Amino acid sequence: MNHFSGLGRIATDIDVRKVGEKTTIARFNIAIPRNFKNKQTGKYDADFFGCVAFNKNATLLEKYFHKGSRVGISGRLQNNNYKDRDGNMIYKTEISVAEIDFCEDRNATAPAPAPKPSDNFMDIPNNIEEEMPFL
Repeated sequence: MNHFSGLGRIATDIDVRKVGEKTTIARFNIAIPRNFKNKQTGKYDADFFGCVAFNKNATLLEKYFHKGSRVGISGRLQNNNYKDRDGNMIYKTEISVAEIDFCEDRNATAPAPAPKPSDNFMDIPNNIEEEMPFL
């Protein structure tokens, strides 16, 4: 089984390109934090993964996401190899994105303020002497 899923932040600008008339490709990197602290720095390190998305997913990424967006992705790992301009063989493993999940408000630029606590629980006056009809 070849399945990947991860939750992180988009670490690079999303590069979207059209290939032919029907294919859209988006490439980006995602930073996924590790779940333990680095012993030397006391901070959480992150792993960076190259991702590629096609057609509808590529368009969705271009329209709603940007560098720094929190995103959940799932897909599969794939290997690509090619020769560079100097004739050297390059081996690359990346995530082929099948699903994208919003992990924050699409329009949010800052966290929403927390609601202020209310002294009136459910806004019911304290001096009600009537019996509740459903008790």
